[in-house]
Amino acid sequence: MRGPGHAPPYAVTHSAWTSLRAEQLSDRVTVRHLRGAASEACWITIEAGGKLALPGLPAECLLTVIEGRARSFVLGNEVELLKGHFAMLPPQLPFVLRAAGRSPTTLLLTCGASLGDSVALEAE
Repeated sequence: MRGPGHAPPYAVTHSAWTSLRAEQLSDRVTVRHLRGAASEACWITIEAGGKLALPGLPAECLLTVIEGRARSFVLGNEVELLKGHFAMLPPQLPFVLRAAGRSPTTLLLTCGASLGDSVALEAE
């Protein structure tokens, strides 16, 4: 069993994501989509001061903080997510993410179903 301060037994390779086409939602938010047959993942980078609104996704998704810190706003509550933290997002629940601190935040959004082209992530 690993205690506090030990590295997890897995790693996410950043370089694999940089080869995907980047979609600039604003000067502070970049999204890279990886779509498979029945699932989808998004690599999201939010620069300091940036904000991203998720309008309620059609499938349950897992949001993982890869680097930095994020503040999430959902149902009037604010929660800070640190590096390595994750949040389960139920379907159809609007959710807002903001980079916390002065460093960029990198997040991985993984969904068990394809989101399709109808979902518009909105940078604010």
